[in-house]
Amino acid sequence: MNLFPINYNGRYGYVDKTSRVIAIKSQFDFAFLFYYGLARVKEGLKYGYINERGSFVINPHYDDAGDFSEELARVKIERKYGFINTAGKFVIQPQFEFADDFKEGLARVKIDGKFGFIDRTGKIIIKPNFEIAENFSEGLSVIGNTGLFINLKYGFIDKSGKVVIKQHFDIAKSFSNGLALISDGFWGYIDKKGKIVIKPQFSAAESFSDGLAVIGFRGDYEWLYGFIDTSGRIVIQPQFEYANNFSEGLASVKIADIPKFFEASVFEFGILQKLRKKDDQNFLLSSYISDKPSRKYFLKINIKEEEKSRIRDTLDLIGYRFAKPKYGYIDKTGKVIINPHFDTAEQFISGVARIKIAKKYGYIDKIGHFIWSPDAS
Repeated sequence: MNLFPINYNGRYGYVDKTSRVIAIKSQFDFAFLFYYGLARVKEGLKYGYINERGSFVINPHYDDAGDFSEELARVKIERKYGFINTAGKFVIQPQFEFADDFKEGLARVKIDGKFGFIDRTGKIIIKPNFEIAENFSEGLSVIGNTGLFINLKYGFIDKSGKVVIKQHFDIAKSFSNGLALISDGFWGYIDKKGKIVIKPQFSAAESFSDGLAVIGFRGDYEWLYGFIDTSGRIVIQPQFEYANNFSEGLASVKIADIPKFFEASVFEFGILQKLRKKDDQNFLLSSYISDKPSRKYFLKINIKEEEKSRIRDTLDLIGYRFAKPKYGYIDKTGKVIINPHFDTAEQFISGVARIKIAKKYGYIDKIGHFIWSPDAS
């Protein structure tokens, strides 16, 4: 993937990641990434597809459309979804209430309010019997149904439609890296036999990506996010205000605007003892809670903005410097590779990540250099 959509002077075009110049002039109302040599674009209220020269290959006359996946794209016309090929020809006629992209040879479709799956010819492979169903991932699909006096429960089916993991989870997500995220109030992970391999213990969690998963804790203190490996071992300690999944070896994380915790020795001797006023010392002691087992002081949860402001001012009295609330990128050791400069930061795709500064978007490479500066938008 070499071309990425940009907003320039209120219209969308594409920048070339290698030359770092506009390759397709800004002319569309909205634009998306290229797949199979075609990109979905929006003109007025309709969607079509362009080639890498910026010319329409499939004219914009669809009410809704998806990116090409497994050489087919879902499109909506006259309130029904079907599928076209890269030449714009319907290979599955519009007939479904809803349709999703093809994944692993099957596509999720909705018929009479229920979800099932079709193959690339449009043949129904798994009958629409499910209130909830997700795309297949690693050979299995999350499904959910309610029953008489039974709340919605989630399980998994295989590609024959057979239930291989019974529906008894309150929440379940698709398999990735051999594990699926489930919840019974806390988040944990199961294997493909339905066995819990990482017990539910996390207040927040995401699916595995690149061999690691985001986890979060909220206990008596503020939210803190870190990462675990597929054995459940914490490999990057919870320390970030927010964290996103790893992609291509990097993950975007948000550094708190004020420290979420201090090592006890730093807090007691490096900060409190340097404050001259007892009132300032007492204020910090009331804002951070001592956790003796970990030898840390944690910021209280739901602290007010005016209290945060005073913490900043108090720490400034002793020259303590800390990062503003921005996103940067870390590697799998937790080392900061790209310093936190961004208001939002997305996953890397083909060595490029979209970032936001103030209200403008741009792109960076994996060492943090701009491919397209937000100031150019």
